[in-house]
Amino acid sequence: MQQAKDAKFATAEALCELSKAAFNLQKHFEKNLSCRDAVHEAGETGLVFDMAMLEGLEKSLAAIQFDQLPASLVRLALILSSSVTQLRMKVQVAIRLHREMDAAAFDDFFETLKKITASLDLTIADIETEMRKIKGP
Repeated sequence: MQQAKDAKFATAEALCELSKAAFNLQKHFEKNLSCRDAVHEAGETGLVFDMAMLEGLEKSLAAIQFDQLPASLVRLALILSSSVTQLRMKVQVAIRLHREMDAAAFDDFFETLKKITASLDLTIADIETEMRKIKGP
């Protein structure tokens, strides 16, 4: 039973680290895609390295076995994974369609990036709160 508990704690710690990495990567995208010109430039370059990091993070989150997480972290892991997937999809669409985007599409893109950042910030805080509970006194 102790081994199972240790395995769940290790998986929870990994989730916590992945959440911090997701937040840092999100902030990177928000900073580097902060205006129309930056999005157009990204559309020309494709953000190959940044997208590879994002896709790698998404795969790492998908590889987490939810039955290896404490129950209190399952919902948060799903929210985190969903946020990262939403970020990838939104950035891919902006990169692919940057020339066809109108003002409303750019506004939506920038607003979505801000919302994802806020969501990740709250999710990390919740994960850290749960981790403190799991660790105990």
